[in-house]
Amino acid sequence: NRGVTFGRTVAGGTVHRDPVRVTKILVALNVALYAVQYLLGDSFTQRYWTSGADVAFAGDWWRLITAAFLHGSITHLLLNMLALWVVGGVVEPRLGRWRYLTVYLVSALAGSVLSYVVDPFTQPSVGASGAVFGLFGALFVLSLRLRFDIGGIIAIILIIGALTPTG
Repeated sequence: NRGVTFGRTVAGGTVHRDPVRVTKILVALNVALYAVQYLLGDSFTQRYWTSGADVAFAGDWWRLITAAFLHGSITHLLLNMLALWVVGGVVEPRLGRWRYLTVYLVSALAGSVLSYVVDPFTQPSVGASGAVFGLFGALFVLSLRLRFDIGGIIAIILIIGALTPTG
């Protein structure tokens, strides 16, 4: 393979045969974990959700990531996965797998930290909304960089923000 050159995405990532593999894996992981939540009940969810009290008093910092893979209801899951599928299908091929996964995980962490900061101290928080909104932010930046019309992206962000349930 020394003589073989691989294409690069607009953001410098490697072009792959399956340009949305990470998106598929993330959707499958979220759906599988919701099935585990459903089967094991509230005790599983409570062990991995995030709240100010869990992070600050118990030192369970890892909940800032695990909570992003849990959901409060089937509607919450379906809306987040629909948004992830749509925006992931556009962003992942442009960023490449590793950059895309990094944006997703950093955005998930940022969403949990924001929830930690603004929600009441004992209110639990779950959901991939922070990660999905981070991907929309990446799409916004890519669109500006590529000089695409951003009006549609802004409208989609506002609609999904209005429809996405919290916690």
